[in-house]
Amino acid sequence: CAASPDGQLIASLSSPEILIRSTATLEIIHAIKLPSELAAATIQTFLWSPSSTRILLSTPDQIQVFPALETLRSRAAIRNAVPKHSHIQFGRSDSEILVFSAFGLKLLIIDLSSSRAVEVASPKFYQRTSVPRTVSFRPNSGHMALLTRVAGRDLVSIHSPAGRQLQRSWAPETVDAQALAWSPDGQVLLVWESPAHGWHLLLYTPDGQLIRKLEGPDGKADDDSALKPGIRACQPSPSAQCYAVSDYSRSVSILDSMSWRQTLRLVHPITICPSDTLQVWQEQLSSTGISQFHHATQEISPATSMTSTGCSTMAFDASSNLLATKLDDSPTTLWIWDLSAGELRAVLLFYHPLEFTWHPFIQELLLV
Repeated sequence: CAASPDGQLIASLSSPEILIRSTATLEIIHAIKLPSELAAATIQTFLWSPSSTRILLSTPDQIQVFPALETLRSRAAIRNAVPKHSHIQFGRSDSEILVFSAFGLKLLIIDLSSSRAVEVASPKFYQRTSVPRTVSFRPNSGHMALLTRVAGRDLVSIHSPAGRQLQRSWAPETVDAQALAWSPDGQVLLVWESPAHGWHLLLYTPDGQLIRKLEGPDGKADDDSALKPGIRACQPSPSAQCYAVSDYSRSVSILDSMSWRQTLRLVHPITICPSDTLQVWQEQLSSTGISQFHHATQEISPATSMTSTGCSTMAFDASSNLLATKLDDSPTTLWIWDLSAGELRAVLLFYHPLEFTWHPFIQELLLV
């Protein structure tokens, strides 16, 4: 199943149809009957459009877009867009679809409203989990920033909102860029270096002028910075007032967007001690498989694995006051931080590895 971007609907795929439910009542409000060729095929992609009015399904040889509401009638079908795709998603609007070919050979940008397509060669990342690091849409204007790599060199290109024609491009000051992202206000384009090459965060204007280069949470490198792994993830707050930056340690740095200096450092404790200000809840399964959460009152240490370290998953709530994090070596534990108080507010320990997302508009509402 998949929740709509506006948080009002949930779509579940139950062959041979898609069921649309209201999140308020969980009642079915619409059922979409799938064509016979889709009902019998392997579904590779199942996602909502940005406006929460369309649903995209893809199989190895076709893409179909369905209206999510009964009042909408428009449908679209695309067959053999590329010989073999690695990832498909909506672009900035409901009428724009991005198709990444296998092995990163090209990105195909399809405009459903005009039935036209634009090709861009060599996107740097092309798998489902890594595509968000190679493409970013500028708030308000809709310009697309794309990270590509040609002949062993990183390139950043800016594409127009209409037609996705190339407007400008430049080579960032990186050895092996890990990701790019627009700031929430669209005034700054952030590019950060691969962790293997140290802590480097570059700030560019929309036309490619370097504003600032940060070499550490405090803005400059220290004596040991060259020996430490670099940035693991960078997440802006919805208010654009701060950024959460993580590395391969158990800490997350909060940077102020005005000074670009660390204002807060959040450290995940190895042992959690419940208190009046720190609530700890642990999931337990009964013999019949029923899940229940129990309020922990004694010290507890989350289960860990040594497959990976650091924090690669984090997200702000709608108020920008709460930050949820998940450590890679504790995939069953969710940490919730109160940034105004600068302390850990809650810890949820699950039985299985988890994924989470905040409600886009309702503050303090989390979907796990």
